[in-house]
Amino acid sequence: MRLEDKITLCLTIGRRPDLLRQTLETLVGLPPLPVLAINDFGDAETNAVFREMCQQGRLIEPGRHLGHHGAVDLMYAEVKTPYRGLMPEGAGSYVKPFSATCIRQ
Repeated sequence: MRLEDKITLCLTIGRRPDLLRQTLETLVGLPPLPVLAINDFGDAETNAVFREMCQQGRLIEPGRHLGHHGAVDLMYAEVKTPYRGLMPEGAGSYVKPFSATCIRQ
């Protein structure tokens, strides 16, 4: 089974497009994984950054504020792989070292 068939990267995003950009930049060079993101706040600027930098990803827009747990539950219901990794958009400072160690092909 290929790595991309095993794990989906799940992002909670919203209202912090600068941190989302930093986080997505840390994923460059890592093995490709399916990416799901949910913007529980619905701000256009964050959505634009996600669409620009993660064109292979899928953005879930719930249309109303669900709260963190409601948003994560909705996103997890869309995961098709056996494993999922949850990451907020401010995780850029620790994602690359952690991912490089844990995600190997």
